[in-house]
Amino acid sequence: MNSRQFKIYFQSNYKPLLLFGFIIFSALVIFIVSIIATLNFIKMDSIFQQSMWAGMLQTLLLVFVWTVTGLIQTLLWVYLVFGGGFAQLTHKKILPEHVQIRWSDVIGMTSIKTEVWEAITLLKERARMKSMGAQLIKGIILLGPPGCGKTYLAKAIATETGLPFLAASGSDFVGMFVGTGTATIKSLFKRARLFSEMYGGCIIFIDEIDSFATKRITSPTGTGAGIDHNATINQLLTEMDGIKNEQSNIVIIAATNMKESNLDEALMRPGRFDRKIQVQRPNLQEREDLIKYYLKPLQTAPDVNTHVLAKQTVYMSAAEIVAMVREASLLTIRDHKTQIAQQHLMKAYDRVIYGMESNTFRNDEEKMRTAYHEAGHTIIMVLEGHNFDVVKATIIARGGFMGYMMPVLSEGRNPNKEDMLANIACSLGGYVAENLVYNTSSSGVSEDMRMAAYRAYLMSAAYGLGPSGLIGNYTNLDSETPSEFKSPGIIKTIEEDTQKILQQCLEKTRSMLTTERELLDIMAKNLFDKGELNYDEIINLHKTHGKIKVTRKID
Repeated sequence: MNSRQFKIYFQSNYKPLLLFGFIIFSALVIFIVSIIATLNFIKMDSIFQQSMWAGMLQTLLLVFVWTVTGLIQTLLWVYLVFGGGFAQLTHKKILPEHVQIRWSDVIGMTSIKTEVWEAITLLKERARMKSMGAQLIKGIILLGPPGCGKTYLAKAIATETGLPFLAASGSDFVGMFVGTGTATIKSLFKRARLFSEMYGGCIIFIDEIDSFATKRITSPTGTGAGIDHNATINQLLTEMDGIKNEQSNIVIIAATNMKESNLDEALMRPGRFDRKIQVQRPNLQEREDLIKYYLKPLQTAPDVNTHVLAKQTVYMSAAEIVAMVREASLLTIRDHKTQIAQQHLMKAYDRVIYGMESNTFRNDEEKMRTAYHEAGHTIIMVLEGHNFDVVKATIIARGGFMGYMMPVLSEGRNPNKEDMLANIACSLGGYVAENLVYNTSSSGVSEDMRMAAYRAYLMSAAYGLGPSGLIGNYTNLDSETPSEFKSPGIIKTIEEDTQKILQQCLEKTRSMLTTERELLDIMAKNLFDKGELNYDEIINLHKTHGKIKVTRKID
């Protein structure tokens, strides 16, 4: 720290420095008074004088010590709670050379990086923008599901711009005392202005900003929580406007998993968060790039196919892909192997998505019933789900599931009516298969029934695809909705449509599985013997029975 930086630091922090200086001074005074009292006590001649002076000095010393101690405790409490002392403990300054996340390390965000790079360019060229009189960027908010790299992106921005990085979490602004949130925000921006002067700029990163930045309460009652919530947001708005007025080289990067509509409108208006960047789950190519990137430092077997893995990990976030690779390396060590094989990655996928294998005991009869159940799902989805790939069927129990069938919809496709009906028929496949073989079903069909009914309900109540032709979305009705939108007639129509769709899909599923009973028996036997079937094994079983003319290769 050079002399200029030290001067700036002292000017910005003279109050706490004076406070701690006063504490040290008071301690020295107490020590000196104690020494003087001891010396005077030694010099006294008569016992009466010694007793009198000793009593007086003791009383004065105690009063002084109590007064100073009480004052110190009061000042410390006021500073820590309301002056930002506790708040500063949560604000960690990170210099760019300590972040160590380069732009080249940001994998799986091809489209997002283009938009973010524009923001980085604006941060780097603020001096030129000032000379042109252009509006300086003040805030960037990253929106999207968890685990998709929002924090990672913010760190990469700090590295590329070369600015210090002040990190805070939304929960840091929520405390048990009224006023804690506003004090924390004041402290955060005070430090940001200090680093901006010292290093030429500063980035504030607030993770999970929705912890305190949701919509303000219009009529706060009861405890002070509502008042404090409003005051915290108002302080943030004031500080963000202050950045504009002072033209400080400070940029706020916020991240949230919630929808933009859940945040306070004043915070989201133009001029505060100037860039709204949607950070979504990676697409097919981005997933493959991520898998290659995280497998690169590891030893992999020749059978590892990253493209197949990328297709099977659809809807997975970057964090889940990282967890899958990490879990695969642990499984490799557990198997006493030196290279990660495709089977390790597939087992790791199951572990991340469905949980670890269950040790629940099942006899052969129960395992065979589960095999028929999953075989019913699989056959219907392969024959009816033309836009789906059935990646796997298994009867290995994981995460509360006794077995499962894994369908993957074609990348970038919105389900149409055909896809929805195939999903409903597939959900009923396990129920129908059990009834065909055992003349009854088990409690294992409950989740399948729920999903089938919900999809049929959506077709009628939300998508306009019910047999009655009912038009409109009736799924998000609330107390303010006019009564004609939730009349008994509409509700009855939706219920009738739902049952008609379910019954039609049930009849079709029953007819198909009755016709394909031989294939059902063979697939159930294979599942019972092997525990699980992958895509190629499932397709080959159907081809053997002449049920597939054209198939799509997932590799």
